[in-house]
Amino acid sequence: MQSTHDFSVRAIREKTTSLPQTYTGKNCSVSLNTGDIVRAISVNGEAMLFSDMAITLCLSGEAVSETNFVGNRIIPGTLELFSPGSIFQVKRASDDTSFIGISFTPFAVKEIFEGNTPWELLTHKRDLRVLLTEPKAMLFRQMTEVFIRLLQESGEESESSIKMAGSLLAYAKECFKDAETGNNAEISRAGLLCRRFLGLLGEAKGQHHDISWFADNLCVSNHYLSVAVKKSTGSTVKELIDKSVIAEIKIRLTSSDKSVAQIAEELCFSSSSLMCKFFKSHIGQSPMQYRKNILRHSI
Repeated sequence: MQSTHDFSVRAIREKTTSLPQTYTGKNCSVSLNTGDIVRAISVNGEAMLFSDMAITLCLSGEAVSETNFVGNRIIPGTLELFSPGSIFQVKRASDDTSFIGISFTPFAVKEIFEGNTPWELLTHKRDLRVLLTEPKAMLFRQMTEVFIRLLQESGEESESSIKMAGSLLAYAKECFKDAETGNNAEISRAGLLCRRFLGLLGEAKGQHHDISWFADNLCVSNHYLSVAVKKSTGSTVKELIDKSVIAEIKIRLTSSDKSVAQIAEELCFSSSSLMCKFFKSHIGQSPMQYRKNILRHSI
């Protein structure tokens, strides 16, 4: 079965490699139009797991998505940073949706910044998002177009490409820095706890299903965690845990040939039948039915 778990790589390799403004390399991939992928994965609400650091800019259209189980509305000018391990799902996307997609391996980012990765781009920073002004969005696109041309002409290991990658990432860093600076003053204690919870939720990879495990690891009571998360996200802790588990099941169903029993064991269900019942109650179909439907509609 072909791997379908890496959104940033799949978006480029399977749908955009024939486009003139695209580059796919070992440590870096860039495309000026990943809109087809965004629309396609919204058909089944497929869960995508980023294996590399990725930056996307919405060029046109509108999409509703979830990043690490928190909902977002994406409009033109929205710049997003995804860290390795981030889970991304598209709920719906308009027909004219178009994105720039750039991905770098953590190794490449470290090399570009000579071992001193800026804190704004560190992999533990999740779900960063900022709405750029039209001039800033245009500059980001223009820099990306120059970067693609350099990659195509000289390759990603050339001095000119590395310098341009550094300039592009430095510009993105400043955009996200401005967003973080503006947000930090408004982040409450509950908001900070919610961020820690969402980070832990990603690290748990669907293997822990009880609120108590998360509360204990965050050194707070179940009640305090529940109140903080509800206040910050509008969802309950249980709802977000269930979304996390469902996403992990989907990822394993679509990225491997593992049996339902194997997946149930990996995700710490007491039996495969219990996992099937849990999955069907949320998705409306069995894990095997979901796997078959995804393969039938695979991109």
